[in-house]
Amino acid sequence: MYIISNDQIDFIYADLEANGIDLEDLKDNLLDHICCIIENEYDESVTFNEFYDKVKIRFFKQGFGEIQKETIDLLIFKNFYAMKNTLKITGLLSASITISGAILKTYHLPGAGICYVVGAALFSLIFLPLMIILKFRDDETKTEKIVFSFGLILGAIACIGVLFKLMSWPGANIMFRWSVTLFIFLYIPLYYVIGIRKPEKKFNVLVNTVLMMACGGMLYGLIKLY
Repeated sequence: MYIISNDQIDFIYADLEANGIDLEDLKDNLLDHICCIIENEYDESVTFNEFYDKVKIRFFKQGFGEIQKETIDLLIFKNFYAMKNTLKITGLLSASITISGAILKTYHLPGAGICYVVGAALFSLIFLPLMIILKFRDDETKTEKIVFSFGLILGAIACIGVLFKLMSWPGANIMFRWSVTLFIFLYIPLYYVIGIRKPEKKFNVLVNTVLMMACGGMLYGLIKLY
């Protein structure tokens, strides 16, 4: 069994760093695996560097950097499922609680206010931000992701504006007015211009644009009432 020297360990460690491995746990694990293979399989008919070059290509197809990228992707992928489940739960809770608040409000029963606050908080502060984060994992262009996120932010502000109005809190008019205005005159045109460029999405983009314009127009008509 070959005994690897400290200088050789330092050489491998430096090579891992030079090839983009900067996660400490990953670097230590790779170093440990490579050293074990060398100690058990080293053929002294070749130089250490030559044998090391043969060993390290077992770990990748193009370079050590791809190992770190895959490791990070796995960590994110693990969090992705947790975020997706949280998204589903908060979405259902916010919808259920908000509907409950509306029913209580209709029949002048106590608890409507707290239901509105909790429902809007879950929707605006947890559900929509998670939607934005998950959207950035899609295979769409960066511009599409930014525009979509901008729309979600406007939706969150409009939702909070409605909540403030229902609770008679100050600032409701400003939030609702500007969020709806930006949605109609900025977000919808951006969405249409970006989406219509893709032939496979033309129909859906056209339908979504019409629906958003109709809903936005009705909301815009409520601004004076606010």
